[in-house]
Amino acid sequence: MATIRPRTGIRPPAPPRGARPSRRSLLGIAAAGISLPTALSGCSYFTADTDPDALRFTFWGSPEEKDAVTSVMDMYTETSGVTTVAEHIPGDYATKLNALVAGNIEPDAGYLPEAMAMRLGAAGRIDDLFAQGDRYPKLTGLMPSAVHQWTPGSGTMQSAVEVIMLYIDPEVCAAAGVAPPTRLDEAFDPDGFVAAADALTVDREGRHPSDPGFAPQSIERYGVSGLSGTQSLYNLLHSNGCPVFDEAGTRSLFSTPEAVEVVTWVQELIHEHRVMPSPAQMQSVGGDAPGQLGSGRVAMVSTGQWELLNFTGTEMPYDVAVLPSFGQPAVMTYSGANAVFSSSPRLEETWELMNMLADPDVNPLFTNGLWMPVQEHCYRDEEFIARWTSGEVYPPGYREACIDATREAAIPSPHYSIRDYDRIDTQIGNILSSAWSGETPAREACAALDSQLEGLLQGRYEEAAL
Repeated sequence: MATIRPRTGIRPPAPPRGARPSRRSLLGIAAAGISLPTALSGCSYFTADTDPDALRFTFWGSPEEKDAVTSVMDMYTETSGVTTVAEHIPGDYATKLNALVAGNIEPDAGYLPEAMAMRLGAAGRIDDLFAQGDRYPKLTGLMPSAVHQWTPGSGTMQSAVEVIMLYIDPEVCAAAGVAPPTRLDEAFDPDGFVAAADALTVDREGRHPSDPGFAPQSIERYGVSGLSGTQSLYNLLHSNGCPVFDEAGTRSLFSTPEAVEVVTWVQELIHEHRVMPSPAQMQSVGGDAPGQLGSGRVAMVSTGQWELLNFTGTEMPYDVAVLPSFGQPAVMTYSGANAVFSSSPRLEETWELMNMLADPDVNPLFTNGLWMPVQEHCYRDEEFIARWTSGEVYPPGYREACIDATREAAIPSPHYSIRDYDRIDTQIGNILSSAWSGETPAREACAALDSQLEGLLQGRYEEAAL
């Protein structure tokens, strides 16, 4: 267990950075079912008019991600002679891709949000990864948590492995006497994390929430942000022995004592311990992880692996640590899918491109901090680990907090296993928002979730590894 050392003051806040959109926000709202093809009008990137025979790949992401994906596709064209078109769709991706599918003009392959990948796979619109055998070496030996089946023996893979972790300002933490752990077996327990966050939270007079006279209306720096997001919350739930949904995928487990304990604890971080901003307060904190740390408004930010890319070129100090734990090691993995559409007239060439996109030695998204590899040996082979973490963006704690932790305790996200999960996720976020705002006690919000999800949960897809 990490210890809290004597407080020695705080560092003046750095000037704020501009916020970048998150990978989740770039998706827009995932459409329920298939959108009407009328949505196609006026969208030039919906057709590959440069060459009707070109291999088309659609994807979302930041300008840096666009450049990286395009570079891999250009490399594939150079080595194979196959003309490719990289169709970057920077916003409302799910709705626009659904429109392509509805109009029967889907690309050869592309990024797919998790629930959409499974829904289209079950409908026969996605080509089966399992049927490729050993023809593509970068698509074999995958992390079990990165492979998902819509029927037994048929499925798809994630674009990458992405996990949730704490981004920290090591200088602020050191000044406050806080040492966020990087090892799973040393993770803060709930009480230890509250003590750490209290030491990092200060009002304008330098007082902490546990100090007499603390002014919650003039908080200068919060100890932590982000733990109320469903991705972070699910990690906490699993660490308390709650798998979120039952084995059949037809019942929510939010009313179980284990879930209520976690949701109550997160709510108390905001309203009792006053170490984490509420949703309303986040509007003034704002920004991505570099923005929150760089502005001095937050000392620890709970968010995903993909944020590492946003630290590129910054001069600010940062490191990473593991999330707090309720006792059971748990690292939930996320990421959309890379999928090949069954309608592609060039299936073999498209799978060859997918093999190249999944190669950490070729795709810069693995070395620039956005993605973690999908191949299991990349978490065990020291040579591979050294190669894909060679970039300057990887901080000292990364090896233990991300690579070792993922190897030891990776758990697949329910985003793939629960049918029509996009609808479920929206409902969970809506109901829990009343707990995070303080309008509804945690226990009541959990009960409301179980009630509201009862009619939405339609079971699970099959889950297994290659």
